[in-house]
Amino acid sequence: MRILVLIFLSATFFVSLAVDNLHFLYEEKNIAFYEDQNGFVLGISDEIIVKVENQKNIEFLQERFELKKIGQIAPNTYLLQTRSFIHTIEMVQLLKEYDYIEYVQPNFVKKIIYR
Repeated sequence: MRILVLIFLSATFFVSLAVDNLHFLYEEKNIAFYEDQNGFVLGISDEIIVKVENQKNIEFLQERFELKKIGQIAPNTYLLQTRSFIHTIEMVQLLKEYDYIEYVQPNFVKKIIYR
């Protein structure tokens, strides 16, 4: 039996990363792998991390953009699921335009390990 283990990067590590500078490499297990301008390879799944001003903002985002709340990871900071990993970067770029969103980024995957 093979077990799939996803190793996620720290949320704070990539807060300032510009997702529009990523180059697509390949897809594996519904994760798209990209290379950044420094040659660092990272995976993007269907999850995003969003920090908002208050709880009402996250409820609005869920309804407006069909996002599913997976959980709260810090005060006013949530892990949300998009419809598909294909929409993750697009969703991040769109949500950056809202003033009440302090930050938004993909929940980056560092690597996949099979056991």
